Amino acid sequence: MHSFAFHEKQEHGSLDFPVEYHYVNQEHPRYNMPYHWHKEWEIIRILQGTFSIRVEEQEFISGEGDVLLIAGGMLHGGFPSDCIYECLLFDLHSLYRNINYAKPYIRPIYRKQLQPYILYANYHTEIYPVIEELFSSFQTSFCELVTLSNITRLFTSILQHHYYIENEQDVPDHSRRIKQVMPVMEYIESHFSEHITVSELAALIGMTPKYFNRFFHSITHQTPIDYVNYYRIEQAANMLSATDCSITEIGQDCGFCDSSHFIKTFKKYKEITPKQYRKKFSN
Repeated sequence: MHSFAFHEKQEHGSLDFPVEYHYVNQEHPRYNMPYHWHKEWEIIRILQGTFSIRVEEQEFISGEGDVLLIAGGMLHGGFPSDCIYECLLFDLHSLYRNINYAKPYIRPIYRKQLQPYILYANYHTEIYPVIEELFSSFQTSFCELVTLSNITRLFTSILQHHYYIENEQDVPDHSRRIKQVMPVMEYIESHFSEHITVSELAALIGMTPKYFNRFFHSITHQTPIDYVNYYRIEQAANMLSATDCSITEIGQDCGFCDSSHFIKTFKKYKEITPKQYRKKFSN
């Protein structure tokens, strides 16, 4: 089963080369992107269609050719539409741990003293040739060397052209709200197969249900229960494509005690029934 965790604890890439590439279309098990975070940085390049993505508390509507750079530890997720995109995940700290001459330039970035822009559109002309070579490097004979070279070129270009924000002390800190919501996300991940109420989720972070509803919606643009159901359906979709479990079993394992409710909710989010989804996307 390909489960999806809000906090991805697995290492991406290998210890020697902590970089991982993904090509994602509608048949990919992680085509939709529930909110999650991981220690690795992530570059997303939109090849086709549009992708509405929220990073922390900012929303970006990205289209063909746009590039997003998401720092490690940032909560992010979104909804692609007729979209094909590719992702590159890399551990910035590990890549440069033993390259002493690069540390004075990279250290302020992974310490978040400098925050690179998240969205790079077509007017960031210096970035695009680097990104093109970076994603193409996975088809070369010298993948590791070319990849490291182009990640270095990317951050060099960001620093040279001041494509970053300096995090001074008087800059408002929005991370407190994100840190508040993370225990809720982790609880949903651990208990999505059980009955979950707004009151339970609100109590996790010491809020009243009414205030929590507004708080959660302000970050995710969904109500807590809508998001619980969205997460359940993503898990169900993964199980439908990767296991032989019956549709009834999958519905129960994903928190739906009634098969008809499961099928109705699945169709709401995926626009096809679980049976149609399995036929279309099963391995």
